[in-house]
Amino acid sequence: MMELWPFSHDRQWSRCDLNGSCGRLEPDLLVRRYDVALPGSCARPFTLAFFSDLHWDGQPAARVRRLVETVNAAAVDVIVFGGDLAAHLRNLPDALRQLAGLKARRACLAVRGNRESACSWLDASFWRTRYGEAGFLYLQNEPWLAAADPAAPAIIGVDDDRHGAPDFRAAAAAAASGRTVITVTHNPDAVGCRADTCLGHLVLSGHTHGGQYRLPALGPVFTSSRFWRQFDHGWRRHRNGTLLYITSGAGETGYKLLRRRLFCPPELVFLTVLGGGAAAGDGKERP
Repeated sequence: MMELWPFSHDRQWSRCDLNGSCGRLEPDLLVRRYDVALPGSCARPFTLAFFSDLHWDGQPAARVRRLVETVNAAAVDVIVFGGDLAAHLRNLPDALRQLAGLKARRACLAVRGNRESACSWLDASFWRTRYGEAGFLYLQNEPWLAAADPAAPAIIGVDDDRHGAPDFRAAAAAAASGRTVITVTHNPDAVGCRADTCLGHLVLSGHTHGGQYRLPALGPVFTSSRFWRQFDHGWRRHRNGTLLYITSGAGETGYKLLRRRLFCPPELVFLTVLGGGAAAGDGKERP
């Protein structure tokens, strides 16, 4: 699929760097870790593992096994999967088996990506059931709230932008109640050109694969985004203080020899959310 043209640009968003660490696990997985200070009610550190875009089609599972082992060893509060689980519906049962080994202290959450939302004949109840079989709670324009801990962040799962109907009202309601709000939406295009919309304090997204093919000094040629490179990968900050992280994803898409990455490794992201901040601190990522 060719890039969408003409491209859009949202002047409310700008690139930013946050202090963090980055390590590499064999066979080919980057692990990024960040501490993020956010406004709201989060009274104690809240840990979260985030990955997206598995695009499972039965490929060698060494990377996914390493991802599962690494996440489980971290014993995070919440695991979030950002959509595009399987390459095709026939791969869905095996893809869900890959997720089923993941364990979190509080919840495992998922939103749907364009691969799922393109299957318009499958409604929310289908995805809720299937993800539930793997131990994940499926969110579609709705919140996850830790009932026993009202100080914990509210995590809002927002529908896919390409084929779905993103709705941020649950994020606005949670923010109005004083909670720290983390919004998850597969495609970062969902947050573009929404100057009057409450998006939450932190938005997590994927979809672009960081370009999947990145050229030295030039960056990605293709991002599958109507904002082209504006939301290709990494941290962005809105003028209202909202932070956005776009992951490069945990898998690849493409056909045969094109199903690979170039100067754009897959990644797993760990976040520790700290309360009491107006926004996260700036800085450079540490190697």
